[in-house]
Formats: sequence, structure tokens, C-alpha cells
Amino acid sequence: MAASGPFAVPETWREIQSSHPALHSSFLAGSHGAHVGKLKSTTIGGNMYKTTIVNNHHESTRENKESDVPVAKIAQWLNAPNFMDPYRKALAQRMPNTGLWFFELPQFRQLVSEKGVVIWATGMPGSGKTVLSSASAQRLQETFKDHQDVATVFTLIQYDDRLETRDILASFLTQLLEERNLIQGLMEFEYNSSKAIPLNVQEMSGVLRRVMKPLSKLFVVIDGLDEAADDVKDELLDELGSLQANILLTSRPMDLFSKSHLPNALHVTIEAHSEDIEAFVEGRIKKNSRLRSILGGKPELIQKLKSRIKVTSWGMFLVARLQMDAVRNCRSVNDLFKKLDGVPSGLDDMYRHTLQRILSQDEEDVGIASRVFFWLLHAFVPLSPEELQEALAVSFEDRSFDPGDIVPINVILSVCCGLVEVTKTAVRFIHYTAQEYIKAASFDALRGPPSPFLATTCLVYLTWHLTSLETSESSTEPETFQFAPYAYKYMVKHAQESEANESHDSLSFSLPEDHTSLPNLLGNLGRSFKQRFEQTGDLSDIDESISAQQKAVRIACEGRGDLAAQLSSLGATLLQRFEHTGTLSDASEAITTYRRMLALIPDGQPDILALTNLGLSLFRRFERTGNPSDIAEAISLQAKALDLTPDGHTDLPSRLTTLGSSLLSRYELTGELSDLYESISAHQKAVEITPEDHPYLPSFLSDLGVSYARRFERTGDLSDSAEAISAQTKAVDLTPSGHADLPARLTVLGTSFVLQFERTGDLSDIAEAISIHQRAIELTPPGHPHLHSRLNNLGRALIRRFEHIGDISDITDAMRVQQRAVELTAEGHPDLPALLNNLGNVFMGRFARSGDSADLTEAVAIHRKTIQLTPEGHTGLPSRLDTFGKSLLNRYRLTGELSNIYESIAAHQKAIQLIPHDHSRLPALLRNLGVAFSCRFERTGKLSDCAEAISAQESAVSLTPNGHADMPARLTALGNSYALRFEHTGDLSDIAQAIAVHQRAVELTPLGHPRLPSRLNNLGTALTHRFKHSGDSSDIISAMAAQQRAVQLSPEGHPELPVIVSNLALDKVRTFSYIEEAIARYQKAIQQTPRGHPDYPSRMNTLGRALLTRFASSANRDDLDQSVSHFKSATMCNIGPPQSRLSAAKNWTQTLHRHYPESLEIIPAFDATLSLVAIIAGLEQPVQSRSNQLKDISGLAVHAASVAFSHSRPDKALEWLEQGRCLVWSQLNHLRTPLDDLRFRDAELAERVADTAKQLEWAGASRTSSHLDMSLSEKISVEEESRAHLDLARKWDDLLQRVRAIPGFELFLEPIPCAGLLQHLPESGPVVVINVHKTRCDAFALLAGAGEPIHIPLPNFTLAKAEGHWADLSSRLSYFGHRGIRPAKRESKERGSQGVFHGILLGLWVDVVKPILSMLGLSRGVPSSRNALPRIWWCPTGVMSFLPIHAAGNYRGPEVDSVLDYVVSSYTPTVTMLTDRVRNSRPIEKSVAGLFMTSQPNVPNMSMPRIPGTTKEVRSVFSIAETNGARVRMADGDELTIDECLTHMEDFSCIHLACHASQNALDPFQSRFLFHNGSLDLFTIMQKDLKNADLAFLSASGTSAGEEQLSDEAVHLASGMLAAGYRRVVATMWSIDDRAACDVANDFL
Repeated sequence: MAASGPFAVPETWREIQSSHPALHSSFLAGSHGAHVGKLKSTTIGGNMYKTTIVNNHHESTRENKESDVPVAKIAQWLNAPNFMDPYRKALAQRMPNTGLWFFELPQFRQLVSEKGVVIWATGMPGSGKTVLSSASAQRLQETFKDHQDVATVFTLIQYDDRLETRDILASFLTQLLEERNLIQGLMEFEYNSSKAIPLNVQEMSGVLRRVMKPLSKLFVVIDGLDEAADDVKDELLDELGSLQANILLTSRPMDLFSKSHLPNALHVTIEAHSEDIEAFVEGRIKKNSRLRSILGGKPELIQKLKSRIKVTSWGMFLVARLQMDAVRNCRSVNDLFKKLDGVPSGLDDMYRHTLQRILSQDEEDVGIASRVFFWLLHAFVPLSPEELQEALAVSFEDRSFDPGDIVPINVILSVCCGLVEVTKTAVRFIHYTAQEYIKAASFDALRGPPSPFLATTCLVYLTWHLTSLETSESSTEPETFQFAPYAYKYMVKHAQESEANESHDSLSFSLPEDHTSLPNLLGNLGRSFKQRFEQTGDLSDIDESISAQQKAVRIACEGRGDLAAQLSSLGATLLQRFEHTGTLSDASEAITTYRRMLALIPDGQPDILALTNLGLSLFRRFERTGNPSDIAEAISLQAKALDLTPDGHTDLPSRLTTLGSSLLSRYELTGELSDLYESISAHQKAVEITPEDHPYLPSFLSDLGVSYARRFERTGDLSDSAEAISAQTKAVDLTPSGHADLPARLTVLGTSFVLQFERTGDLSDIAEAISIHQRAIELTPPGHPHLHSRLNNLGRALIRRFEHIGDISDITDAMRVQQRAVELTAEGHPDLPALLNNLGNVFMGRFARSGDSADLTEAVAIHRKTIQLTPEGHTGLPSRLDTFGKSLLNRYRLTGELSNIYESIAAHQKAIQLIPHDHSRLPALLRNLGVAFSCRFERTGKLSDCAEAISAQESAVSLTPNGHADMPARLTALGNSYALRFEHTGDLSDIAQAIAVHQRAVELTPLGHPRLPSRLNNLGTALTHRFKHSGDSSDIISAMAAQQRAVQLSPEGHPELPVIVSNLALDKVRTFSYIEEAIARYQKAIQQTPRGHPDYPSRMNTLGRALLTRFASSANRDDLDQSVSHFKSATMCNIGPPQSRLSAAKNWTQTLHRHYPESLEIIPAFDATLSLVAIIAGLEQPVQSRSNQLKDISGLAVHAASVAFSHSRPDKALEWLEQGRCLVWSQLNHLRTPLDDLRFRDAELAERVADTAKQLEWAGASRTSSHLDMSLSEKISVEEESRAHLDLARKWDDLLQRVRAIPGFELFLEPIPCAGLLQHLPESGPVVVINVHKTRCDAFALLAGAGEPIHIPLPNFTLAKAEGHWADLSSRLSYFGHRGIRPAKRESKERGSQGVFHGILLGLWVDVVKPILSMLGLSRGVPSSRNALPRIWWCPTGVMSFLPIHAAGNYRGPEVDSVLDYVVSSYTPTVTMLTDRVRNSRPIEKSVAGLFMTSQPNVPNMSMPRIPGTTKEVRSVFSIAETNGARVRMADGDELTIDECLTHMEDFSCIHLACHASQNALDPFQSRFLFHNGSLDLFTIMQKDLKNADLAFLSASGTSAGEEQLSDEAVHLASGMLAAGYRRVVATMWSIDDRAACDVANDFL
């Protein structure tokens, strides 16, 4: 059904108007003697393209009486050319006992006796190859005539044939069909499987391979391969090379092709053997009574003749044949040999001699022969004998034609002296060499170029023909006009060739311009071309029709002829060409033509027909352009015509129908329901006033049904669907079998059944729809202009059924049907977008079943092209955008590429923006938008995405009427979104809502529905989530029951079985029961999941967890090893959501760490795990989204480092901690990396890197967030901003690749290895990194000049101790004020806190700091010494980031000892941030050296207490600095604006900010200092180029306090100021009172 799968709703109805003459100018196609207005049509010449069934044994066509499908119908479907006439003719030319030498060759015997043998027989022209190949085919047939499992097929390629490979393969199949009964059943199956759709080359080849399987041997004989086009040679030889058949080829020598194809072929040379020549001569004597009389009873003379012919023919049968033709009329022996003496021996000499014989005839005979040669050499297609006879009867000199002048065909052959031969279908030269000779010969029998003669012949014939039609009223039988089809089609082409000849005046052969009948004749000629076009579909015919009619209009404008009639006819033809080509200028010219016609009509005498035709032209142009003014004018004109039509008029029903269809089209443009209701009203009235026996009633009923169906699409009212189907069913019932419009009426009926199925889910509706569409296609002839749309409708119905029942045969059939539909549709055709859309749907459906990524790639590409080809404002655009969005969503699920999900959401939003708010498809579009938002929420963790998903899906459910087939699917999507939000927030109301919604979805899903198992699974999953949270055993029992039922209802191979089994397995594993069943089921499900499927990583991960659980109870090491293997496979998979792979990576590392702690595999496992972190929190996301993602992986780098320490790899510990911590600041650092070296190598590239980095930094920090209160257009704008951010991230990645391709820059911005991190360390002291994990605690020190980190184990410290210290500290700090708020001076309320503080500091000193200092050999400083204490940079991880390591010590008792006595402590968020400062250090410019200070004691309009001590603090420091001669400036409170503060930060190297602060852990760029005149956020500071920034003294509460959930990210203002460029930052870890703040500030100076 539409909403439950990846397919769009049906496009706008196709062929609606084709069923009525007033609405579609192609109505006359295929009809005889039909009338439209004043125009009368007569079909001329019948159908040129007739199919002849080839039968190797019988001349007549026969049917397989046991078959449901007549053989003739299958043969018509194959549409093969007829090779039997040339085959029989070649056999007739063979004399008895000739060619026997060939049958005795070992190669031929091998061909007969073995399999897979190929003989390639070559010979010079005239050597008898055709006769020999025909005789070989006959010999093979006779040899195996009693073997029903052996067949022979034959093809003769002649020089004037235009055969394609498809034609040749079709001829093979047709011959097999007729020759072998055992093939007929297979061919019937292929016919039915193809739905009678014409086959292309690949499909034809596949059918041939399948139907020949029952044969033990197939012989393929092909003659004249050299006469095929080169591309056909290559394609055919490729097909033959892969065909398991015995093959005999004959051709001229073809070294180029024989070397590259069929390399194992046996090569044989063909030439006329002496005995064959003798047998040929003897046979010709016996057939000629005159020669028998002369030579009878005189064997010596016969032998003499044989000998002479043998010598002079040079082994060429063709020469021997011409020589015998030369002596056939001899009167005596002497005359015979005298003539023979004069006959040349070479082929060219023989042709020259024959031509001289022709010229020696009577002048009239020479004239006939010369005109025959003209036609054979210059006709665009071969003429049949009857066509040639009529052409020759045209008098060029008199410009006349008289059927009494037709020359018998045997006379024509006689005067050509053997150079011409005749078959049933064509007259041609006896050999291509004869054609080449005559073409090159100087032949003066008919002077002048051929084109004027041929064009004049056609024109004279057509003039006579049209006159005959005018006078006969169509009483003349079509067979009388044999030459008419050729003359219609090619007269203008011959004339154009004639005009290209500068030596000839085209008027010399045309009718005089002043001929009285010329306008009418031209008009009739144009209409005849139009009729011819409607027979053939050849656009050149309608081009010629318009050209003739335009000339008729020009002459009529001079006062000769009926101008109005000519304009009317021309307008109709222009409109018809527009409908077939879509060329907009034709529609516009038709409109102009009809306007001219209306202008000729006197006022007060309105021409209703003219009004109707102009309205139709405007309507057609509107269909193409969507211009509202066109449809408005069309409706106005049609309404006017209707008003002028009196009640009871015969045309009233058709004009009502015309208006109804136009109103329907305007509705589709505007969505105005009143137009739709008026359309139905007009159609209803048309039906009511039309008699039951009226021939147009079926058309009116069909159109009425279409309008009802469109209203059903809009409102969902099932009564409209019932009315539509009732009217359309009656229309079909009233349409006689064979009627040209029956396929169109079947098509709209089938579409109505599809729509009803989408609403009700009743399988009988979709089965009926498919059956009806199949019948429509069977009744549509190949080449019909609407075949593509009917194939599309069938494909769409098959797709719908596949969605519902999942039968793979439906998607296979749909693929074949849709591909064929697209193949039949030209580029630029208005239907092409709809066809492409549905073809993309098929690819997407097949991907959903197979998981083949190539199918999904194709689907996305096709849907993208569909959108590009669909004009803005098109009614199908919302549906196509929705489909495009779903294909992009599937690709996101497969690849994890974020750009796909962002583009998907944008497509869905635009679809909803374009669709009318009351459209019945709106709920489906809302549901799909919600699904896309849910998927992005799973990736980014942005709660706003989940809120958008729930909002859209709630709207979808509320807009869906009760009983709608898609209600369960929409409820399911809503329930999934509620469950996702619960997983993120833990809000029990969300999971309760999810369970309730899923329960309702299950209740509404009928038993047997393919989606029922997945909906039960969703319910079970939601119940399981609540059980985990609440512990209510009834939830887990209900969950297991639902999922067990889901498994029971899922047949083997069900596409969602892996997911269902996974969840059931996990629930059962939790109870330690059914583990064997669960694992077995899931292993089988994994086997059914392709490696490229997006769910493959998650399913492998789940199986690994199940195996690990079984290992816990069984202790079977195989289970453990398999679980590790599955975790690894899931991690290393390059498809699927990164979160799924990261989950597997965590399981992989944890399992190895727990069960194989010494395994070396754990190192690459953590490498892979940490590399996924950067993908999940990539630069394409805003900072807040990255922070959300990092919450879930906090502590991962710490765990990795602990493992590295266990493996004595402190170098890896350093690398992993740098790679996996402070990711947001590291990314910012990368964006701000100096590019001096790169500028030296490539200045332009460096500039692009710098510019992109700046844009990315801005996008990451400043992106607008969407919220529910926004309008849809505002939300679309936000999404556009998001996609621009994504584009920047992709551009950044591309630039990095370019930089890394430069020698010396291979590691540019790659994770830095340990050796690189050890460079640029500060000289003044060590950097100490402290890592605390539940398994162990360690530190390592980095010293300038040292080659590796110094590992310092901390065996007495634990994570539990660290967490205990932090718990104690945070609870006591709560008494001193809230974080982020600097409290006023106050007394402590908790005297006992001092003891707690001492305990924390002592624990840190004893367990952590003192061991580190001891290992580094740092001794206690002497108080009296003037030597400065060494510097130490602490880099704590995890919870240690919140503890005062710099104050650790024993402050009680007689021996006070603390870190303050040994070193001066500083902190750094990461080692890299510190080394970058060292590497890029530069002196401060003297002009800016100094201190800017501000105090901000009051923040208006915020619930912040006053902090008056800040003013005292700043003034005190200002006084000291001023006394010491420093450059210093001070501003207090409202004296300072934000912009002024920023200016001072640029002008002073140091700043002192005494104020309140606010920190934003999820978006640290939005952390800010609070001033009297506003707030100064970190992002604003970072936009300044603070290249001289040195010290930032932040006298604000908690400016270095981090966030517990992001303990490794250092999301505080102190780190932010470092990132903004300050080399040194002084900040507070918690609240501080005014007095202490002032003391610290004074002491710091």
C-alpha cells in the first residue's frame, strides 16, 4: 500500500481524453471512414507492416490447438521478418546434385555429428553461397526430420535489408515455434510471462536460450553475414558465440570480424566446382525448350557447352547464370556458340554485356528497364512488384497516371535481361554486385538526375489518387492504390533531394501554381499524409502533411480556395503533431491558426466548431505548460460553445464532456474543489442525455469515472470510488471487442481499482487491476503511442501488490514492464517523468527485498532525474518528491551518509508544502516526513527532530479516516517515534503512548497481512523497553508473546524475519531460555541478509551478543570466538548506520578486554572504534548535535587508554586519549590550524582551505535550530541551511584529500601519532596525563626531549575513589551557591565541610599526586630559595577533570605537605592544545601589550544576584597595575557595551572579566559572560582575530567547571577562551565569593 512501502501514488490519469473525439485528435487512429466536424477520413493502403510466420516445412500458418494462445498471436508478438521467400527461391535455383562436395567435407560431417561446431564458409561474390547455405539447411532438416529434439533455423541477409539483431533472433524463435511442438508450450509461457510486451535484443536472446533447452541440438544457418551492418555483425556474432548451437555461416571473406569473433570456427572456402557448373548447365538446358530442341540428342554439343561455361565462368555461379541467360533465345547451334563467343567471362564484363543487350532493345523496353533501375537504385525502401508496376505506369512526360498502362511483371523482368529478380514482397537486383555495377555505370537511357523523376512520379500519382478519392466517396478498394503508401511517405523527400540539385528547377515537375485545384489538392494531400501518420506513427508523414497544408493556406490567402476550411485542417494537424512530439511551438501555432479562422467569421455568426477547436488547442498547451490563462480561456471558450448549443443537439454530450475534462485539469492545477464538482456535474449530464445505444456513451462513461476517481483521491470517500468503477466498468462492457478505445478504457478502470486497493487493502481489487491492465496491453499494438503509459500502469499495479504480499515475481514483472515503458518513451516526452518515477520505485522495491546497493543507487538516480524533468507546479510533483525522499532515506540507512537524510527531509517538506492541505495524500506525505525525522534523530540525537517526527505523524494519523488501509502503517511510524524519544529521555509517558499506538496498529492489521509480524515485533520491543525501566514482569511476558507470534506468522524468507527473530532472541536470552532456538533462528536470518544490506551490521552485532550470552551459561569457547568474530565483522562493515557499527565495536573491545585481555587484536579493535567517533560527531553537524552524540560515548577513550596501559603501550594510550577526547575543541583547532607551509606550496589551495574552515566554524556554531512553532517555510529554510552546512563538510573533506596528496602533507590534520605529540612540549616542565578507569588507574608524563611517555601506575587509586571524592565535593559545593552564579559574600552554613575538603585533598595527594611527583623526581621547594618552582601541566580525564589536583596535599598535622610546595600547576584540556601553543608561539606586539578590565556587578532583567565586590576587585587590580607602569584600562557596568568590549580585547593582550557567567555544556560556543548591556558569547569572541591574545583572567563563577555527562570534552569557558586564541586562562572550578575573588586577583598580580 502507498504508505507502507517505498512507492508513490499513481500519477495524474493517463489517456483520459483519448476516448473521445472532441478531446483527442488521435481518435481516428486505426479507424476507417470516421468523421470529425467537416473532415472526412479514409484509411489508405492498409497496414504496411504485415507479419508473415516462417515455417521451415509448411507454407501455411497453423495453430497449436492444445495451446491457450494461438501460434499466430505469439508469432505476431515476435514480429519477425519473413525469410521463407528467399529461402525457397534459393532452393529453386539449385540444380539437382549440386553442392554435394560440401556435404562430404569433414567439417560438415563434424557439424552434423557433434555439438558446438561452427563452420564459417567464405567465398567471392557469385560463388553460390546463398544456394549452398539454403541447400545445407534443407539437408539438415531432412537428416533430422524424425528427431523432434533437433531443429534447424535459417536466415538470409540481403544487401537491401535493414535487419537488426533482434529481427534475426525473432526469426529463429518464429521458426522454432512453427517447427517443433515441444517448443510451443515454452513459447506460450514466455509470451504470457512477458505480458505480450515486445522484446528487446537482450530479452529475445534470453528467450531463445530458454526455449532451446529441450533440444538436443540446434542448427543455425546464416547466409550473407557480410551484407549486414557492422554493428549488427558484432552484436550477432557475440550472441552466436554464447549460444550452445551448431552454426553454419556464409559470407565474403571478413578477416576483421573472423579474428575477433568465433575464434574456434572451422573455415571453408566456397567456389563453384566443375561438377556443379556442369549440373547447373544441364539443368538450365532441361528447363529451356528452345535449348533442348537445339541440343537434344547431341551429347557432344551439350558437353561442349558445359566445358565453355566452366572455363568462362571462373567458378562463379552468377556468371554462369548470366551466360545461360544470354543464349536462352538462340535459334541454332551456330547462333548459340556465336553468342557464347561474344559473352565475356568476368563478372563486370558479364554485367557490361548484359547492359548492352538491354540498350539494344526497343526504345520503349529500354525506357521501362531504365525506370526500373532508377527505382531500384534510388527508392528509399524496396518496392513490392505491385508498387513498382503502378510507379512505372506513371507518365513522366504527360504528368498522368492510367491503370491501363500497368505493365505485367514478367514483361518487366524480360526487358531487364536477368539483372532483376522478384519475390512476393520486393523487386531487387539479382545480386548486390549487380546493383553496384549499375550504380557506377554511365547509363544515359534516362537523362537528368533521378530525384525529379521520382518526385514527379509520386506527385502525379498522388494527384490522380486524391482525385479518385474525391470522386469515388471511398468506394475504391484500398488494394487499388498499391503505390499510394510509398508516394505519401517519400514524395517530399524525393522533392527535397531534387531541390538540392542546383541544375534543376523544382517547379518543372510540380503542378502549376495557378492550377485551379491546387489549394484543395494540397489540402487533401496534407490530410492524406495525416491519415498515413495515424496508420504508421512515422513523424515524417505528419511533417509533410503540415508542409502541404501550410502551402494550401498561403494560396487560399490569395483568394483561391476555402481559407477557413484550410485553417481548420491545418490547426488540427498542428495540434496532432504537438500531442506526439510535445513541441510547444506546434500548439502555439495551432492556437494562432484557429484564432485566424475565428477572425474570418462574421460577427453574430459564431462558429461553434471553431470555438471548440481553439478551446481544445489551449487545453493541450495548458497540459504542457500549466499556464493558468490557457486553461481559463479554454474553459471560457468551451462554456461559450456549450451555451450556443441547443438542448437536444447531437454534439451537446461531447461538448459537456470536453468542458468536464478541462475543469478536471484546472482542478489538478489549482486544487479548487469547485472545479472538480463541476467536472463531475458536466460528465453526469453528458451521460444522462446520451442514448444507451449511442457509440460515444462508453467514452462519456469512462470520462465520468475518471472525475469520480480524482475526487476519491482527494477526499477518500469510498462512494466516489464505487461510482468511478461502476461507470468505467459499464464503459468497458459497452465497448465492442476490437474497438480502438477499448485499451484506454480498460486502463482507467484498472487505475481506479488500484486506487480502491490502496484505500481498502482488498487483494481482489489489485488482482482485478492487474488483470485489466494486462488485457489493455494485449490489445495495444506495438508502436502505439500510448503503449508506454499502459505498461506503466501495469507496472504500478504490480508494485502495489508486491508491497502488500511481497511476492518476488511481482517485482520482477514490474521491473521488466517499467523498463520497457521507459525504453518506448522518447526524451522530452511529457510522460517520461512519471514512467521514470515508477521505474525508480521498482528498483527501490527490489532493493528492499534483496539489499543490492546497485538497485538503490539506480533508484536514487532515476528519482533525481524525475524531479529534474518535472516542471514546477506539476500536480505530480509532490508525489514524486515524496518518492525521491524515501529513496534518499533508504540510501542514508545503507551508507550512513548524512547528506542523504538531510536531502530526504527537504524533499518531503517541499512535497507537503506543494500539496493541497485537504488532499487525501497529505497524511501519507506527513507520515514519510516523520519517518525521515526519526531516522535523523537516531543519528544526531536532536530532540527537536524527534518532536518534528511525532508532530508530523500525529497529524498523519488524525487526518487518516477510520478504516483506511494505511492507518496501521501510520500508527506504527508514530509508535516507533514515541519509543525513540523514550529511549532518549526516559519519559514513561512516551513509552506508554508507544505501546498504546502499537497495540492499535496490531488490532487494525488483518490476519495474513505481510506487515503483521513486524507490527507485533514493534509492540514487543516497546513492551521490552518499559520492562527494562519499570521491571514489571507482565511487560516482558507480553513482549515475548507478541514477538513469538510475530515469528510464527513470518514465512521463511520474509524480509523482516531477521529483525523479528533478533528481538525475540534477545528477550528469550534475558530469561536464559530458548537460547538455542533464538540463535539458530537468527543465524538463518543472517544467512538471508545480504552483506550490502544496511541492517547487516546491527544483525551481526545482535547475533554476537546472543552467542556471548550462551557462552556465559555454557562456557563453550566456540560461542565466545564466534561472538568476537561477529562483532568484528559488524564493526569493519563499510555500510550501515555508524551508530550500529560503533555499538558492535564497543562489544568487540569489551569482549576482548574481558575474555582475551592479552590478545593483540584488541589494539586494532580500539583503533577501529575510535575512528568511528569522528564519523558520528562530524563537522557536518552543529556543535550542539556533536555534543549530544558525544554523551553516549563519553569514557570510551579512557577505557581504550586503560587497555593500552595493560599492554604496556603508553604511546597508544596517549594517541587514543588525544583522538577520543575534547573532540569539539580539536575540530575547532583543526579549522584554525596555521597554513603557512601550505601557502608556500599552493597558495590557492591554502586560501580555499582557510575560507572553507571559516565557513564551517561559522555554520557549526551559528546554525538556526528548528522548533515546532515555526511555519513550514521557516522549517524548510532551516533545512536548507543544514544542507549548506553538509556541503561545506564534504568540501572540507575533499580539500583535505587534495592537501594530503601533496608530498610532505600526507598526515595533514590526521590524528597525530605519539612521536608527533612528543614534539613541541614546553621546556619548563612535564605534562602529566591522568587516566582513571574502573579496571585500573594510570598516569604518564611527557617531557621535552624524551622519546616516549613515562608510564606511572597508580595502584592505590580507583575510579570508585575518584567518584567518591567528586560526590563529596559537589555536595558540599552546593552550600556555597549554584554553579554559574557568583554568590555575594556569605558565611558557610556547613562547618563540617572543611573536614570533607581536607579528606579529598589528602586522598588525591597520597594516591595520585605524590606518586607522580616522586616518579618524576620532583622535590619539595625551599621556601627561602629564590629559584622558581618547576611548572607542571595537568591533563586529567573523566571525573578527575572536576577534582582540584592543583591543591592536593596534607594540610593538617605538623607536616603540611602539598603540591603547592613542589610545582606550579596549570591545566590543559589536551596535550595537542598545549603543543600547538608552543609550536605556534610568537611575541606579543608592543602596541597592544596591556590589560583591559571590566566589572559587571549587575545584570538587568535576569535573576542574578548583585556582585558588588567585582567593582572593588577591578579597581584594586587597576591601581596595582597602574602603579607598576602597566598599560591598563578599566570600564564598569553600563559604561561598557559588548562591541566596545570586543574592540578592547583586540587592543589589549590581557583581559580581566569580573562578572557573572553562563555555561552551555551542549553548545559551548553559546557559553557567555553576562554584562549590564547584554551578554558576550564565546562564539562572538572566536570570530575576532585575537592574534595578540595572551592572558584571560576570568573572575566569574565556575568558568572552568565542566559537564559530568561530557567529562572528556572540557566544555567550559576556560577551554573556550584557549580555543579563541588566549595562551593562558585563569578560571574558577566552582562558585567563588567576592572577598576571595578580590584576594586571588590581587595575589595573582
